[in-house]
Amino acid sequence: MKSITKTLVISLYLTSTLAQAEVESWYTFWGAGVSNISYSGDRGTEIEILSQEDASVGGTHLNAFGFYFPIDNNSIYGFVAHGATSTFTADSLYIEDITYNDTMLAFSYMNFYGSEIGDGLFYRTDIGYSEASRTVSYAKNDFGTSESEYEFGSGMSVLLGAGYGIPVSEESRVLILLEYRNAFIADNEMQSIGVTVNGLW
Repeated sequence: MKSITKTLVISLYLTSTLAQAEVESWYTFWGAGVSNISYSGDRGTEIEILSQEDASVGGTHLNAFGFYFPIDNNSIYGFVAHGATSTFTADSLYIEDITYNDTMLAFSYMNFYGSEIGDGLFYRTDIGYSEASRTVSYAKNDFGTSESEYEFGSGMSVLLGAGYGIPVSEESRVLILLEYRNAFIADNEMQSIGVTVNGLW
């Protein structure tokens, strides 16, 4: 009986050890989700007008080209691109949709409270450079589809996030993240709250 118990204890220990991922030399981070975005200044005025029209709106958050490096067994730092987008689809003979984009290239830090990177509760902080623009897609005509783009400016942006990480293999983790972002652009400040599902490899 003692030998069987000893064997079970050793087996459970080995299983838990093998399931825990080793700290990698670097990680890549990608994800997307939905968001609710508000604007001030020129964009805020435009969107007030759009909201009075028969236009549907959809908001998205995107995390892309994230590359991170470990500090210790529970924290990583790196660089990531983040996008916050609102798209208004208009019921118009002339315009198909109007898209407001806020893109950010940021220094990023994540800290996990589980047994390893990508496990359990965690928080994320980003700070970086942000640009804001508007793209109008016009309805198709005899000459095809055309677009026009306008740049609102650039400035600093910050992102704060909290979520939960789920290791799915020794090299893959799913991170569910609640994000808050603020872009400080003169007369065109943007605030957004989003939920994203991300992969960390």
